[in-house]
Amino acid sequence: MALKALGRLDEAVAAYHRALALAPDNATAHNNLGLALQAQGQLADALESYDRAIALKPDYAHCQSNRADVLIELGQLPCCYERPPVPDSIAGRQEFGLPARGTLYGCPQSLFKFHPDFDRLLAGIAEGDPDGHIVVLEGFDPTWREMLRHRWAQRHPSLVGRVKFLPRLPADRFLDLMAHFDVLLDPVHFGSGNTLYEAMLFGTPIVTWPGRFMRGRVVAAAYRQMGLADAPIAETLEDYAPLAVTLGRNPGRREALRRDSQAAAGALLANTEAVAEFECFVEAALDAAGRGERIASGWHPAPRLRMA
Repeated sequence: MALKALGRLDEAVAAYHRALALAPDNATAHNNLGLALQAQGQLADALESYDRAIALKPDYAHCQSNRADVLIELGQLPCCYERPPVPDSIAGRQEFGLPARGTLYGCPQSLFKFHPDFDRLLAGIAEGDPDGHIVVLEGFDPTWREMLRHRWAQRHPSLVGRVKFLPRLPADRFLDLMAHFDVLLDPVHFGSGNTLYEAMLFGTPIVTWPGRFMRGRVVAAAYRQMGLADAPIAETLEDYAPLAVTLGRNPGRREALRRDSQAAAGALLANTEAVAEFECFVEAALDAAGRGERIASGWHPAPRLRMA
């Protein structure tokens, strides 16, 4: 760090490379190398060093903060998702072959998103709410369901009889189904995309756990963008199933969340501010490139009025 403080960045980088040749599992050295590379403007290499440090020490908060400084941060999720038309009438539960009673926990996601860690969370929900029903959709390939059921039979046999598979549905029927779910389950380590936006049409609460990777943090980011105070975000993986069951067994809280989510859905759906922010980033990046420079670390878009 002394060489970096003196501005002798090339020497600092070389010194850290020598240190890592001797101790490649030293997370602190990877972090410090990232700082030196960042100071040189080698942002891609700095990110790689930070990622290696975090892989060695996942709770390395200081390094995570350094990594965030390298990234370009927008104020909105980079998506302008057009509001789908709400069906004029909603098909009843019986038309989907769903039980008339009991909380419906839905995870209408592609089956390749079901990580083994998610299996035990589903088992915890099934155990915590014996009267509830977990509903998922068939995969594109019919063998996916059988592979999943085989895995459950070996590790969490209760799921074989507690999870109901429905056939894949056209868009209008899918929205009908979404209207019936009481609680949606965000698949851990993978997360939700289209389903998040479609759920907000009805305000259906989505239980989520923001994991290490961006793809699993989208729902939590959406809740933050919406300003939802009582969002069902699990602090740890172990909190996920109890949170889902608590929500599933508390109709009053579910309905309050539903109302608040629907009221705040405008912050997500047809959000042209996200387009304006990305436009601002592209213009700034092109201006910097025209000067033979990179866009500055920690750059933020200037506030703009929401587009009409």
